[in-house]
Amino acid sequence: MGLRQRFEEIYLAHYPDLLAYVRRRTESPDDASDAIAETFTTAWRRIDEVPPGPQARLWLYGVARRVLANQRRGESRRSALAVRLREELEVWDEGALRSLRTAWRRWTRRLLLMVRSSSTSDPPRPTPSTRARPPRTDLPCSPRSAARSR
Repeated sequence: MGLRQRFEEIYLAHYPDLLAYVRRRTESPDDASDAIAETFTTAWRRIDEVPPGPQARLWLYGVARRVLANQRRGESRRSALAVRLREELEVWDEGALRSLRTAWRRWTRRLLLMVRSSSTSDPPRPTPSTRARPPRTDLPCSPRSAARSR
């Protein structure tokens, strides 16, 4: 039996029960899906270590339990970070925000006026080196083009 076939048998035999186990221990279906995916990814990476027969189920439950514990630790770290950031966040008073908005509008208006005034000026006049000249008629041409022009 190949490794892929063994993994598929383990997956098909234990997925429904393992999913129910994980769903009872998570708050959202997304967290449950993540935990199941990580559990079976670990099983695939360590397929040689998965015991045969009914022991595979116990092994998978152990992996799922550790995955769930890692998820909880990660969530508590993220929550602690959010609390710390809220405490350190500087709150601006309304007067400072109002003066900032006023300054922003004033500088935006100035910038727009500068752009408009520079783009609506007269188009550049041709200089003697760029002036258009009438086409030359004294150049030799092919007999075919000479016949067409007659």
